[in-house]
Amino acid sequence: MPPYTGVPSRRRSWPWRVELDLRILLAALALNALALVAVGTGRPHLTIAIGLTPVLIVGLALLSGTDATVLVVAALTLGLTIPTLNNPLPLGTSIQVFPSDIVLVLALVTWFTARVSRDPEAQRRVPLRSPALGLPLLLFTIAIASAAYRGHAAYGESLIGRPARMFLYAAIACALVRVDRQRLYRGIVLAFYGATVWQLFNAAYYMATGGSQSIAPDLSTGGTRVLSISVSLYLSGTFFLALINLALERPYGPKPLHAAVLLLSGVEIALAFSRGTFITLTFLAVILFLFLRDIRVAALAPLPLAIPVLVAGVLVLARTNSTVIPTLVKRINPSISADNSFRWRQKANDELLKQFHQSPLFGVGFGKGIHFVLEGQEVNTTQQAHNDFLYLLAGSGIFGLGSFLLVVTAAIGNALRRLRGAVEPHDRALLLFAAVTSASFVLNGLVEPLITLPSVILTIWTLLLLPAAVPVPAAARIRREQLEPAAAQLT
Repeated sequence: MPPYTGVPSRRRSWPWRVELDLRILLAALALNALALVAVGTGRPHLTIAIGLTPVLIVGLALLSGTDATVLVVAALTLGLTIPTLNNPLPLGTSIQVFPSDIVLVLALVTWFTARVSRDPEAQRRVPLRSPALGLPLLLFTIAIASAAYRGHAAYGESLIGRPARMFLYAAIACALVRVDRQRLYRGIVLAFYGATVWQLFNAAYYMATGGSQSIAPDLSTGGTRVLSISVSLYLSGTFFLALINLALERPYGPKPLHAAVLLLSGVEIALAFSRGTFITLTFLAVILFLFLRDIRVAALAPLPLAIPVLVAGVLVLARTNSTVIPTLVKRINPSISADNSFRWRQKANDELLKQFHQSPLFGVGFGKGIHFVLEGQEVNTTQQAHNDFLYLLAGSGIFGLGSFLLVVTAAIGNALRRLRGAVEPHDRALLLFAAVTSASFVLNGLVEPLITLPSVILTIWTLLLLPAAVPVPAAARIRREQLEPAAAQLT
């Protein structure tokens, strides 16, 4: 028997190669046979699914071999891309499947593949530790699942529908355990900045053609919405990200770039004419300005660039007889008592409160419609009117809304605690971006139906869990380990 030299011989590897080739050949023949059957029976959707299977397998193999930065960035920015990626896929099935569902499934499958592999780097991954993933998530899951079941029994609401995504999307944590923080920070900056430039072209196109990106373009105060409300929420994330980057000592990219993106995102937010976004953005920006000195300095730095650009923009709009400025003035007018949209929301909120009073603790279940009369016209709509908090309160009661607020409070509190001890600039940027942007989405839920939009709820969960990807500082960890035995002795 020849001595072992450390190099595998061709004689030993040849049968394995033949066996592998036979497996690939048999799998290809099986897929071709299934495709022929699908074509013969007139099932185009099944044919397309079979044709995409090899592509999906290759994609899973590539994603399993790398970190999950691409999936996390996709979860954060689907709402800034194109409408098709935020709508149900045309699969012809009774259960709607969204691109956000695909992102989540990829995160789960690649995480499982990495776990069962013998890759030493995958085995050394630190588990994701977030207080939001413990008792708060358990209570929230019980509240939403029970409300969805009662809604299914009473009103025919789908069990595997949008309410279920409110807790199922927490599984995006499986992607966050497989990220490199510096690469993730760079990816988030590139994705948000690039998407903001993309939205600039969208805004220019709609303004030139007189169209709108929104499905509800006509404003109750007069004028036309250029960019959609959901896009304005993501642009708020770009605004905060650019402001944070300006405050960093070593940001990713030159500071003039961040100043330009800050100005651009602010202009695009204005073109969405969303009063909820205006109020939330101003409120959170004031908090950052008051409590963080670096943010104060960063906010004042772009003024020499911003003032001339804004003045020039106003002059151009005035000379072209644009309706942007008059529409914006009407939108920020505080006298909104005569606004039809405001009265509509008041009526809808009153009906949701009536449902809450029917079952204050656990709610009436998801799926119950609401009915009211406005200016002599009957209105029939769903619980997803214009207030996520009242939607949760009506469908799942105090239990559901309370557990949701517990999840949000635990996650944002975790981000702020880690921020106090974070040293690396990209870690501080990730933590502050996640905390303020998630707060922006949640607060906008007071005036918009966001929590049932799949791409938005995936973004919210990613932002809430993103701080857990930043490790606890060594000093804080050592102090906690020292205090735990003393606390155990006291108990």
